[in-house]
Amino acid sequence: MSPELESCHAAFAAIETQRRETLARLAEWAPQRVAFRPSRDSWCAIEVLDHIVRAESGTITDVKDGLKHPHPLGPEERPGIALLDRALRSDERFRIPAGSGTILPDTNTTMPEVLGRWEQARKELRQMLSELAPEDARGGVFKHPFAGWMTVAEVLNHFHAHLYHHTYQLARLEECSV
Repeated sequence: MSPELESCHAAFAAIETQRRETLARLAEWAPQRVAFRPSRDSWCAIEVLDHIVRAESGTITDVKDGLKHPHPLGPEERPGIALLDRALRSDERFRIPAGSGTILPDTNTTMPEVLGRWEQARKELRQMLSELAPEDARGGVFKHPFAGWMTVAEVLNHFHAHLYHHTYQLARLEECSV
């Protein structure tokens, strides 16, 4: 297996482990804790997960399209990816970028709905990775609004950083009085 494909498969294994750990942690929460919103403008844990799933699903769709015509990568993308990764691995709070309404959570969704969509997204991702050729893993397949073009491995690492970032939000929700 090529180093690029090994990197993709290792990154996928890492995000699956991270997802299982996050879900195991939330499974220990009482139902009222999972649905608790500390303020009208805050998200509950279900909405946090819904946002994560919507972001991943949309990105997976974009990656599938990007694989049809990969973007040649230059050095200009690398600094943006590193900056985004560092930002997401912090507990800084960020607003969703303008024009990103598709990744806003649905306030009426349920945990079973979110979990089903997340499982489906990861199934699609697993299938895509099983069909990935080494040359497919070298080009830019997703253009992040801040970081620029990403390879498949960078997208997977971004998923890891994105979920990691939201663990801070989940920890804040866990500490709130219900």
